[in-house]
Order: sequence, then structure tokens, then C-alpha cells
Amino acid sequence: MTPRPLAIGVDVSSARGCAVVALGPEGTFVDSAWTDSTVSAVLAAIEQLAATAELTAIGIDSPRQALKFPREWYWERKGWRRRSESQVGAGRHAEVVVSALRLANPQWTPLLGSAPDWMMLGFELFERASERWRVHEVFPTASYSQLAGTEKRLEIGFEHLPLGAKDVLDAAVGAFTVLEYESGRGAAVGGGDGLGRIILPCALNMPDHPVLKWPDSH
Repeated sequence: MTPRPLAIGVDVSSARGCAVVALGPEGTFVDSAWTDSTVSAVLAAIEQLAATAELTAIGIDSPRQALKFPREWYWERKGWRRRSESQVGAGRHAEVVVSALRLANPQWTPLLGSAPDWMMLGFELFERASERWRVHEVFPTASYSQLAGTEKRLEIGFEHLPLGAKDVLDAAVGAFTVLEYESGRGAAVGGGDGLGRIILPCALNMPDHPVLKWPDSH
């Protein structure tokens, strides 16, 4: 039997538990799980969902890593400028891009010592999962913005909806974003600061927008 291609999306929460959804080709629903808010529980769910499939990649709805230093560059309509003394410097290049392109309002990633529990869980999950699988950072709110009005479709399983319908939907859209990106129909933004990119399910409307290039790389 030929293994089924598979993408898995994970919605990260430190309080409610984590939704994990697996999709097959063209967004067909395969299976889902609801886990405790621990890295070991999420990894076990991923391993179980991928046991009979050829896992393509995983999409995690969380920043990949914390800031090492306050962000030096801020984007304004006229271009990049250096951070002022009154600005805290939170946020990564990828988050600046999705904000500037009006795809979503990010929860700006802070320095490690200021990160909330759910981000800390996400940081560790990225580190551990990347040891075994290809892992992408997804931002379902930005994916919704791109997918709205398109004819693309995905299937949703209802088993875990009572535990958190929005969480399950975010995990499913995260998996769908992985499928579209891996197929070459999506895009990846950010990364100029070395702190990871966010993948998207559709190509950018403004692929030459200057916000896409981090000023340190000029």
C-alpha cells in the first residue's frame, strides 16, 4: 500500500490543550487529535497521525523562536526606520510583513524572558519537532485573509470541535497552508532577521513590496 501524503497543523495553547489536525491531498480530512498542553503529548499525537502516511510537513501556529535582542527596525509607509527609545522592539520580520501587508494583526514576539506560556510551549515544540520532521510556522489568521473569496476547499472533522472549534479550525487551516505552500502555490515571508519565516497558502499580491526585504540585508 502506497503511503498517503499528509500535512499536519498544530494550534498551540498552554491552557486549553492543543488541537492537531491531519489533512491529505487537496485538503481531504484524515484525522485529528486533542492533546494536553505539553510538548510530549503533541509529539505523540503527530507520530500517531503520521504512522500510516508519508508526512510532508507540519505547520505550527506559534512563533518559531523568541527575540534575541529588541527589534532594531520598524516599518512605516515610507520605508524602514530605526527603533526609537520609546519603542520596546518586540516582533520579528515575518510579523512585520503580515502586518504591513494587512493580512493579520500579529501578537508581536517578545524577548525570551517576556514570552507568555503558550509561546514558550511553541518554541520548545518547534525545536523538538524539527529534529524529526520538516516544520513550518503558520499564522491561520493571515491564511484566512488570503483564502477568503477563493474557490479552495478543505474538509473538517467534527470529533474534537466541542473542545475548541476555533482551535480545530486553526489547526486545519495550518495544515492546509502547509499543503498549499509545499505544492508551490503559497509563499513564505520574513526571515531577514534570522528568526524564521511564516508560510502562506497563496502567492503574494505584492511580491516586490519593500517590506519583504529586511534593511540589514540591503
